[in-house]
Amino acid sequence: MTFAIYFQGVDDKIWVVNSDGTGEHSIPNVRAKSRPFALISPDFRAQVRIYFQGLDNKLCRVNLDGTDLHWINNNTTASAPFVVRRTSAADLDHVYFQGTDNKLWTVRSDDKEQFWIAPRERVPLAGRAHKL
Repeated sequence: MTFAIYFQGVDDKIWVVNSDGTGEHSIPNVRAKSRPFALISPDFRAQVRIYFQGLDNKLCRVNLDGTDLHWINNNTTASAPFVVRRTSAADLDHVYFQGTDNKLWTVRSDDKEQFWIAPRERVPLAGRAHKL
């Protein structure tokens, strides 16, 4: 059984290679400042989404084929993100990252909800933070 390995190359490109060494390729037009995080569907057949810190510190998402490059909620990150797929809420991804403000944040992949992990405050997209 082979599986894919996702990594940041010395050229800052995001590379993919099969565990048997075949199929090596880079994601077109994407460069990363730190290691990428690949989220693979449970059945291994649906689309792979790759989350990463861009060279400009933007928190980004892209499909395996390089399509749908997206800057997530205008966030910047100081490190590589970590992503969890939820089993509820239509299987939205939840992205955890250290902001350039040195706070730990989480944001839904649909850009509709974001909050600090600690201190725990929700940040509505259209306004100010509210204590929980």
